[in-house]
Amino acid sequence: MRTTLVQIRLLIDELNKQLDRPLKPYIKENDKLTAQIGNFHLYQAYGAYGLHEMANKSGAVHETISLGTKKELYTALHKLIQGVELATA
Repeated sequence: MRTTLVQIRLLIDELNKQLDRPLKPYIKENDKLTAQIGNFHLYQAYGAYGLHEMANKSGAVHETISLGTKKELYTALHKLIQGVELATA
């Protein structure tokens, strides 16, 4: 079965919810975009996909999962979510 970006975004939303993190990387405040520290979000480059975590209000990020195929990211997200579930059980 082919992995879709919709499936990946659902997993990222689930990860953010489990960790009580912001669901969106940016919000608009006073006509200005403000980064939401701690948010995990999808990033794409060179035809590959990865996971970033918002690091500060200026928009700097930490790479949480390196670039790879959609299937690789999907699998890594599942493992990350399972780790969170084990740690919080």
